[in-house]
Amino acid sequence: MNVNLSSVKVERNDTDKAIEQRFHMSVPQIFRELGEETFREAEKETVLDICQGSRAKVIALGGGAYCHDDIRRTCQQCGIVFYLHLSWEAWCRRLPQLREGRPLLQNKSLRDIEALYRRRQAVYLMNTTKVCVDGLTPQAAAEEIVRRLRQRWEDGQ
Repeated sequence: MNVNLSSVKVERNDTDKAIEQRFHMSVPQIFRELGEETFREAEKETVLDICQGSRAKVIALGGGAYCHDDIRRTCQQCGIVFYLHLSWEAWCRRLPQLREGRPLLQNKSLRDIEALYRRRQAVYLMNTTKVCVDGLTPQAAAEEIVRRLRQRWEDGQ
């Protein structure tokens, strides 16, 4: 299946980008200058705002967002939650590119990062549809999500 995603009529939202636009700073700057608590509150407000209105939306959450009860509950009530699972091994290969843009990874040992990864895995599995993305291109991952959605609709879920 080759899905032309540009023709799919859904609103696309990236919560981190929305927050960066709101504060006119990058996520690492927000953490550094305003603190994690300010960022998390803005994240919650952003998700709640995006979830209002039509259901034809794709919302990309930052790694810690789904760990917060209010955000997780809102996402579960307002739509189908897909968890894009990346194995620890694949995640480690990406770590050099990931570290700079993710404040919670900066100045942490690999052991600390793995502990964070493992803690979040249990939360990510709560009421989500898991899609393994190891080795998939973004296009292939999107095609798998569309396939899963079609399957749910056909099954009447």
